[in-house]
Amino acid sequence: MKKTGSNVISFPKPRRTEQNGLTQKSFPARWLGVLLLTTMGAAWAISPGGDRDRGGVPTIDSVVFEGEPQVVAQLMGTVVGPEQTPGPELKALSALGGSERRVVVAQKKVGRDKDSTDWDAAAFCRTVEEVESEYAESGAYPAIPASKNSLQGVGYRTSGQTFRLESPSIAYDSSEGIKVAEDKKEESGDYAISGHLSQVSEGWGPWRSERTDFAKNGRPTVSNLDWLTEAPVTPAWSARMYFPIDREHTGYAFRAEGGKTSFTSGEVLYDAVSGTFQLKLHRKKRAVGRTFSAQLLENRLSAAQEGCEWVGDSDFLAELGFAKKSTEESLIQVSSPNRLKLSADDALDGLALASFARHKKTLMPGKYVAGEDESERKVAAVGRLSLVDKMGQIHQVRVRAGRAENYDWVVGQLCPVAEPQDEVAVSKAYTDAFQHKTERTIIAGK
Repeated sequence: MKKTGSNVISFPKPRRTEQNGLTQKSFPARWLGVLLLTTMGAAWAISPGGDRDRGGVPTIDSVVFEGEPQVVAQLMGTVVGPEQTPGPELKALSALGGSERRVVVAQKKVGRDKDSTDWDAAAFCRTVEEVESEYAESGAYPAIPASKNSLQGVGYRTSGQTFRLESPSIAYDSSEGIKVAEDKKEESGDYAISGHLSQVSEGWGPWRSERTDFAKNGRPTVSNLDWLTEAPVTPAWSARMYFPIDREHTGYAFRAEGGKTSFTSGEVLYDAVSGTFQLKLHRKKRAVGRTFSAQLLENRLSAAQEGCEWVGDSDFLAELGFAKKSTEESLIQVSSPNRLKLSADDALDGLALASFARHKKTLMPGKYVAGEDESERKVAAVGRLSLVDKMGQIHQVRVRAGRAENYDWVVGQLCPVAEPQDEVAVSKAYTDAFQHKTERTIIAGK
């Protein structure tokens, strides 16, 4: 993939050597979302599988990242941009090492409650005038100003001939005048490290059990994060993002025609070693959709590197926002010649999603039905996507998608981006020395 300069932490190379060729040693088999790419570049994927059955789906009303610090930095830089990523703090945590403690990064509360001990400028100046008036009348500053009831949390000192009045934001000295305190430098971005998740073992022998502990660091966030202790454990070398599906956070994505959505929230699991990701979209109500052979649908995809393309169930693609619902079509192929941005916030992003419906083909579903062999992967849709992230990086992705009992899933593999080849001109020349003709190949540009 092509990278632009940023302050997001790069993944350390030594960790890549600890995988066994498919995934790292500690990667649970049930989280294996994508198998090795074939020579044709297709991703062999399976459903993420029900690891959420035990505790239900929590109410998610803000974006939350958790996992290993360096992988969280990568995922945040891709999705929300490097300016929103608390890079220095994450870099310091990653230097400490240890994958048993996962960092939690959440959205900070916007604004703060007004401090009752902090005066505004007008009230402060009125008090200064009262004290100076008493000095003009009596020739000495009072031991306590007349407005002593409003002096809570504000310092007042006097020697009779001088006085100083000081609040957290403004100060007045009878010999120097008024001084306004410099504004404190606020933390950049809307996200901050709010705590850590760690696995805690209790008991011994047959009574031994493990639980997840969430240690908060006191920073206020826009939502309560205690539900993270019941969430699935994020594997090593990975990071997870939870997000609500609403206008504020996901814009036009995951919405059918008319702006309605069938989903409440989603989560992304990203494995930085194998370059795979899993997306879960939790549904408002259960849905049953059509399934097809993943291999047969992938054979339908074109080999073009530019643009995006989907082949699959029309209702499924409509709920993702790539097509319009139709009662007459069950299997469709839609495409767009443009790359997709990893955002769907403004009207232009909404038009980019709607452009897929302009390049649509209706297919005969009977040719793509999966066989009776249980080993054959059955999916609702497959696709190839060309994405541009928040750092300007270009990603080529192969995906498979389908429905589970109470959520829809998309799993994919990041594919290497083909490097542009140098344009060269090849010609042949001949030399005629000593009555012997010799052929030479000349390549211009090298």
